[in-house]
Amino acid sequence: MPRINMVAEQYPELKADTSFVNIQNQLVSIENQVSDRREFYNASATNWNAAIQMIPTSIVAGMKNAVRRDLFEVTDPVQREAPTIQF
Repeated sequence: MPRINMVAEQYPELKADTSFVNIQNQLVSIENQVSDRREFYNASATNWNAAIQMIPTSIVAGMKNAVRRDLFEVTDPVQREAPTIQF
């Protein structure tokens, strides 16, 4: 988003264009959706991990070979970078 904002500041007529504003809104929406899904997955994985360690569910989890789930984390700095958008 910083790159898009920088481009928009350099071209004031672009800021007024409804297509450009729509693209900005869609990008923000996508970023929010990805963040929400990541938080939902991590909360679900945390609940699962806690549930398979508590009695009596740990007994059933052991019989069903339930395994602990890892949380979603991005450790690679390249993947953490925002994608570049060219105009």
